[in-house]
Amino acid sequence: MIVPMSRIEIVGPKEMMERAAEALQAEGAVHLEQVPLIAEGYRSFLHRVHLPKDRHKEREFLRKLLEHLNDVVAFIPTSIKARTDEIARCVDELSKLPLEEVFAEARALERKITSLIRRRNNIQDDLETVSHYRSIFQALIPLFPENVDGNGRDLLATYEFVGIILERRHEEVIELLRRELDEISDGNYELHTSKLSGERVCGIVMCGKEHAGKVRDLIWAEGVNELAMPKEFKDRPLWESLEALRHQAEELPQRLRDLREELKAEIQENGARILAMRRICLDRLSRWDAIGSFAVSKFTFAIDAWAPTDLVAGIRTRLAEKVSGSIVVHEIHQPDLDPKEVPVKLDNPRWARPFELLLSLFPSPTYGTIDPTIFITIAFPLFYGFILGDIGYGLLVIVLAAWLGKRYRHVEIARAVCWIAGCCGAAAIVFGIVFGELFGSLGLEMGVLPSFLPLWAERTDVMDKLLVIAIVAGIVHVSLGLILGMIHSLRQGDRRHFAEKVGLFLGLLAFIFLAEAHFERFLSSHAAGYVSVILFAVSIAVIGTSVGVIGAVEIITVASNILSYSRLMAIGIASIVLAEVANECAHATNNLLLGILVGGIIHLLNLAMGVFSPAIQSLRLQYVEFLPKFYHTEGRDYDPFGRR
Repeated sequence: MIVPMSRIEIVGPKEMMERAAEALQAEGAVHLEQVPLIAEGYRSFLHRVHLPKDRHKEREFLRKLLEHLNDVVAFIPTSIKARTDEIARCVDELSKLPLEEVFAEARALERKITSLIRRRNNIQDDLETVSHYRSIFQALIPLFPENVDGNGRDLLATYEFVGIILERRHEEVIELLRRELDEISDGNYELHTSKLSGERVCGIVMCGKEHAGKVRDLIWAEGVNELAMPKEFKDRPLWESLEALRHQAEELPQRLRDLREELKAEIQENGARILAMRRICLDRLSRWDAIGSFAVSKFTFAIDAWAPTDLVAGIRTRLAEKVSGSIVVHEIHQPDLDPKEVPVKLDNPRWARPFELLLSLFPSPTYGTIDPTIFITIAFPLFYGFILGDIGYGLLVIVLAAWLGKRYRHVEIARAVCWIAGCCGAAAIVFGIVFGELFGSLGLEMGVLPSFLPLWAERTDVMDKLLVIAIVAGIVHVSLGLILGMIHSLRQGDRRHFAEKVGLFLGLLAFIFLAEAHFERFLSSHAAGYVSVILFAVSIAVIGTSVGVIGAVEIITVASNILSYSRLMAIGIASIVLAEVANECAHATNNLLLGILVGGIIHLLNLAMGVFSPAIQSLRLQYVEFLPKFYHTEGRDYDPFGRR
């Protein structure tokens, strides 16, 4: 239902303004509006709040701190974010401390965790570099002379080592290099090569330092790539660079593991506290933003807001208790107020509240109209269950919803989706009992289901009756929409649209009697026909006087709306047929394991279709056939000023 709202004006001493804002934020019930500074016929004496320099400085500091905390929060796992009780305790604890202490602790934690993250990222970058060179140094190091290592450093002083790398298809260049190197160095050189993965060859050239420049020119001239080392090793000899890379390859993985463990431990210990600090920053910033909508005079402040009518007395009492009895909360009565200006708050039973998500695709309903949440809460799972109608699939939907609900219980939308899915799964089980289906007819064939099932009949045996049930469901659903449309029109005093809805309802009754004239279940063909003609005539006359004769075309639209509900039967039959196909394919394999595999795959496909297709079709019936009859979405969202 849509909660009755009252517009209130809060006035008090100017020095109490910040305390009043804090109390209202703790209450979390008022929807703030900009206070009008000029009232028609009155001299203006109000102006916007101008924060003093210290408050401006505090707000800017809060914003910067929030940016840093947001960077850290991105690394806090969902398991810690789900600790709502612990976070709330930290908020209460930190709120009692001076703001300067909270800021100092927040900056210290942010700097420590940011430092750990930066060091971790640096090591990951180094590892990525090392992994790029791993195959190269593993191939090149064995090619160096043995006395380069240990105490035989004399070679490094006398000789230059140049690394080369080329594609294997150009190996003939190596022989050309040998001849050229022999001429340049008078035979005083060594060239060793080794094959790499990926069709590449690497090698080292050892030559006297006096020939190093000519050797590099030759390598470049022959189109061979000299091995480029990371920039931090550019000024070091090739052997030392390769040895350093090998050492890093051995050392960095353990350093990375240690750092990750340290970061994880730090976040586990202080994650909830960081989230609490972030919440405090958000609350204080939100409070300063809210104060920006207030107005002040020389001695007083004024707040313009909306609040649920039944909470106004409580707001008045709490402001008097927490701030001052001199604060006045005045309820403003505006009989000519445009309903589109009133923020809309929905208040439905707890079991129906998640279904408000299905209406979130539309703007909020207009204030004073009808909230359809309860009707969708009943109709959506019923239509879903009627289509799916299988005990096994229903159980799988419930299990999947329970698992996802537990995993993402801290995400409000995920909780709502999982609750809706659980209700739909339960409805599918109920209809599965009625139809005697457990993964199609598998339950009956294997004797898993009790002998008294199905409670009614298997769907494939009563398709004609299922079609009638679907059409009757459509008649009831569309009629309910038209009746709700009449009620809304009466509330708004809109005689024109009331007459239109009455005419459409009479036209719907005319089609029902026309169908009765054909089937002759309760009335004779002539009697039902006469009633149908009279209803059609009255319907056209009523619609004609309200929206014009052309509006009578809408009667045909209502009839097509009813026929759309036949999809409840058709898609349900398609689901049972696919389940039967899965069972038949499993039997046809004549192999237990293969049959389970084939049948299981097709049943999983049917389940995937069964989860989404009934949901889509049921939503379509709500959105296209039902809601347009009465649902008006020109309202404003209720956005209470409260804590984050």
